[in-house]
Amino acid sequence: MDHSDFLSCSPTELYGQGGYYDPDVSLEQLIESSERNPAGIEIRAEIFPGTAVARGAHQITISQDPAFAPAVERFYREIDGHFTRLAPSLLVRIPRAVIWDNMIFALTDDGVKLVYECYRQIDRAEKGPDPLSRFAACESRERLDLGAANALFVGSAGSFNYGHWVVDDFPAFAATDILRAGGREIAVLMARFSPEIDRTRKEGAALALGERRDFAIRMLDRATAYTVENLHYVTPASYHPVGKNPEALSFIRDLFGRAAFDAPSFADSDRIFVNRSGGLWRKLLNGDAVGDLLARRGYAPVNVDALNLREQWATFAQARQVVGIMGAAMTSSVLCPVGTPLTYLAPDGWMEPFYWDLAAACGHRYAALFGPTDDPEPQIYRRNFSVDLASLERHLDRF
Repeated sequence: MDHSDFLSCSPTELYGQGGYYDPDVSLEQLIESSERNPAGIEIRAEIFPGTAVARGAHQITISQDPAFAPAVERFYREIDGHFTRLAPSLLVRIPRAVIWDNMIFALTDDGVKLVYECYRQIDRAEKGPDPLSRFAACESRERLDLGAANALFVGSAGSFNYGHWVVDDFPAFAATDILRAGGREIAVLMARFSPEIDRTRKEGAALALGERRDFAIRMLDRATAYTVENLHYVTPASYHPVGKNPEALSFIRDLFGRAAFDAPSFADSDRIFVNRSGGLWRKLLNGDAVGDLLARRGYAPVNVDALNLREQWATFAQARQVVGIMGAAMTSSVLCPVGTPLTYLAPDGWMEPFYWDLAAACGHRYAALFGPTDDPEPQIYRRNFSVDLASLERHLDRF
């Protein structure tokens, strides 16, 4: 795709103070393309301000491979030195929009343009190449008539994943009070994925919108192009996987906490061990032994798949120490109090900064214990692994 195929919601307001990290499309090119193809996009409000990223220094990396732990820490330092600022998050209104494949396209006098904030450099691996050509070939099209309701699109490249949904999508609901002004109803538009994650996303949206019955949630077929007039969109408050706006996380924490304040924890301890379901990849091969060790130290096992959203949130909100296999379920640690020790278990070779960055933005104490794997799976993050029990024991003695 050429840079002229993009249109930003407001490149100067979003990236004028920094937070732009695209090696393929320069900011000057994005500004030029957006000015040449105006779509009448209106900024309605700043939802979260732009901010410098200060990750702090508290981290512990443990690995049986003597070369891997230093490599991880070098990787973190490189990220910390490069990704130093986040753009603000804005509520915008797009007069003529089309939603297709969980992306927004704006209709301009020069044709259809892809909204850049849905297809940043970090989004392209998931969304695939040349979405404009694929969009042009779409045969299923529908015009949405939402009456007088304010339409709000909630989606990102990672909407199919619980962790991405929490961090990347959920902050959009901070705009609901603005959209309700004057007694307007809200039509929340989200793309359909699997039944499991869609059930979670709808449950979360309903909890965010509260007990007032002034909203509707509509799930959209990703293969259909939906034309929407006056579509509202909240530009990203995160830059996956290395940037998360602390104010957006505070909004999530406060809202989740209110939604779950009267729900009991589903652990009989404030120390929890978050394992993964038996049928999933990235299994902990010595999970029984790890579970026994942790149980002796007062950690209660938690199977998040057996809990609804409020029960998950309540369990993490009441935890004071967390050990868990690195993965999306651990994103609920956003509810844990500042200073909570979080210990992630992961296969050697997997350099995943998302959870380190999340812990730093939340003020948690982050540690990662990596374990050996002989799994032939080519994707490192999917490999089954084990962890050294003595290393885990010594690490937990710190708390």
